[in-house]
Formats: sequence, structure tokens, C-alpha cells
Amino acid sequence: MEISIIVPVYNSSAKLSACIESVLNQEFKDFQLILVNDGSKDNSGSICDEYAKKDNRILVIHKENGGVSSARNAGLDAALGKYVAFLDSDDYIDSFALKVMYDEAKIKNADFVIGGYFFEKTQGTIKHDCAVVKDLQEGFEYLFKEHFINPLWNKLFLREKLTNRFEKSLSLGEDLLFNYQFMKSVDTIATVSNMGYHYVMNDENSLTTIYRKDAVKIAVMLAEKTNEFCEETFGNNPAKNVVAQRCVDDVVEHIYKLVADKTLKNKKMILKKNLNEKYLLETDFEKVALTKNQRLIVALLQRKWYGILILYVKLVTNLR
Repeated sequence: MEISIIVPVYNSSAKLSACIESVLNQEFKDFQLILVNDGSKDNSGSICDEYAKKDNRILVIHKENGGVSSARNAGLDAALGKYVAFLDSDDYIDSFALKVMYDEAKIKNADFVIGGYFFEKTQGTIKHDCAVVKDLQEGFEYLFKEHFINPLWNKLFLREKLTNRFEKSLSLGEDLLFNYQFMKSVDTIATVSNMGYHYVMNDENSLTTIYRKDAVKIAVMLAEKTNEFCEETFGNNPAKNVVAQRCVDDVVEHIYKLVADKTLKNKKMILKKNLNEKYLLETDFEKVALTKNQRLIVALLQRKWYGILILYVKLVTNLR
């Protein structure tokens, strides 16, 4: 068996069949499809079982709800393929997806293959192609800046080097940390222009769009972890300014969501509790491509002027 595809499933009945069918319709046939039903309350589990009856390449794992990281870990423990791929239950892949990634891994003798993908939005489809990258250190800044490093689902992992597991305590940023742990052992990397993954943008009430009180803390933590990875793996940091820019982009976005959320009280205390000023104070933002608005917000955060910051964001939002 060459590829194990791991799909965590939780209350996904509306889109689950399309996801599974996209795997079964692959041109590449030598795969194991692992469906991990993470305590779904709808009929997702039954849908998984019905497909497993029709195709012996499908393994269904039913478990108590433990979150997406726990579900993916269960899938990893059951994986038998030489390579591992991940797929979210509300997304789907084109018929050539597994073949193009597998062929590239074989041709380049690669431990790790990264592919371009599609964003599926209500306004239409956006194609996001990946350039050729032959060396992880040389290509890291580009891969990070263009959002090819972060996701799990646009990658093929050599399973014998996949000894790490997902951090169960996280439900935001866990993909990136998992990728960093694996990438420390990578000898050869390959890229595919577009591997035919369709990432379906989430609804307004999803985990990625509702405000999380720990979102600012996680954004800063991921920047610190990225810098640590670069220093430990490469001996230097080829993407320091890009990492700082991403961090500020994310922090500012989360602050705007915080201020806009009318259900939250004591927003000043939420910021104070979840912000790590140490990173903001120690990072040199002079060479980072920030807007005037972002620079002002960073300055207010560095000085811990949270009340003034919230008033400023309210003012800017009302003027838009």
C-alpha cells in the first residue's frame, strides 16, 4: 500500500460524501482511506460505514470526540501506506491529486511533497499555484509567505519519517507546528504546481471565522515557533521579516474581530491576558513591510495602551 489518506470527520454529513467520492475516483488506486469519526452527532458515522462496506480500501475509526488533532493522531496510528496525506471532510480533490503527488515523490526521491491548491469561495474559485522549490532552506521564505507551509492537506509525507503527532491542546495552528516537527527530518523536498486540492472556505460560524480569545496569543506563539524552527534547522532565519509581517497581519485581524464582537465584555482584559509583548518588543519592525495603521497598532500594543487601541480600532472601523 502506497498512500494512506487521513480524513477527520465531525458532523460533516452535508459534504462528506463528496469528499469520499473524490478519493474513490482517484486515478491512483493503491491507497488506504482512513475515516476517523470523532464522535459526530449527525449521521456522518453511518455515511462512513456505508462506504466502507462498498470498498475494502476504507478503514473507519469511531471514537469519542477529542478534537481534530486527536482524530488525526488516531488516523496516523492506523496508517499503513508508505506515504501519508491529509484531507478535510468538507474539502475534495481532483482525480489526478494522489497520482501527481506520488509521481513527484518517486521521481525526486522526496520525503516531502508540497502542492499548489484551489480556494473555493462563494464568489468563485481561486487557483493558487506553487513555484518550483528544490531546497527547503532556499525556498522557505517563499513557501511561508505564499501560504504553502501552513496547511496539512497540500502535502505528501514519507511515513517512516512521520514519528511526530499533533498537539491535542491546540485547535488553531496545530497544522503548522506538526509540519515543522516533520520538516526537521526532511532530506529531500519536491513541489507540484497544483495538486488539485479544493479548500472550501468555512461558514461564518466555523472555528476559523468566529473570534477566539486566545487568537492573538496563538498568532504570536506561531511566529516564535517559526523563528525557532528556522534557527534550529537552518542555522539562520531566512524569513524573519516575513514571519513578523504575518504575525502582525494576524494579530491586527484578530484585534479587529475582538472589537467587532458585541458579545464579548472586558476586551481590554482579554488583550492583556493573551498578548505576549516580549515578541513585539524584541522584534525589529523597521524592515518589515507594515502599513501605517499596523505600525500604530504595534506601537500601542508595545506600550500596553489597550484601552486607546480599542478606541482607535472602533474609530477606524466606523470611518470605513
